[in-house]
Amino acid sequence: MIGLALVALFLPLSHFLIASTRLRRLLVRRFGEPRYLACYSTLTLVTLAGLIVAYLRAPVLVLWATPPGLAAVLLPVILVGSVLMTSGLSTPNPVIVRLGHLFDQADIVRGILRVSRNPFFWGAGLISLAQVIVLGDVAAVLAFVRHIGAGSASIGKIANIASPMNFSTSPPPAATASHIGPI
Repeated sequence: MIGLALVALFLPLSHFLIASTRLRRLLVRRFGEPRYLACYSTLTLVTLAGLIVAYLRAPVLVLWATPPGLAAVLLPVILVGSVLMTSGLSTPNPVIVRLGHLFDQADIVRGILRVSRNPFFWGAGLISLAQVIVLGDVAAVLAFVRHIGAGSASIGKIANIASPMNFSTSPPPAATASHIGPI
């Protein structure tokens, strides 16, 4: 269980301590943008694989018993989350790394981007919340709470686009995101 907790903390910490700090600029300057992005993407994928393995090996320590029928009640939440994740993956978005050139398009803020700059995080957060509620065990909380946190953080940090003008005041996407986007 400790392994699951450590790997679950590692990705957000790597984002906040590497990808979102001066350290990223130093690494890019030293190794170049393509090599940095390849290394950080590899680190992210290895961490995700580690999270999956640790989750599958974790003992089941039940925190609450899920009432019968609750999973069915949460299906609409999962459906909305799936739609948000799909739209996040299929909509050209200038806040994703290597898509910053989209800022040059006058009409880029359309569709789902008028609701959230990164709908993928919102969708992952909703699906993860439903999973935690249904599964009700420690491993689920450890594995999925980071996705709930990413979705919640996007509300205050990256989902404030009531108007297209807010896009123009955003930090450059390459300075704040990872190469493989929202994971």
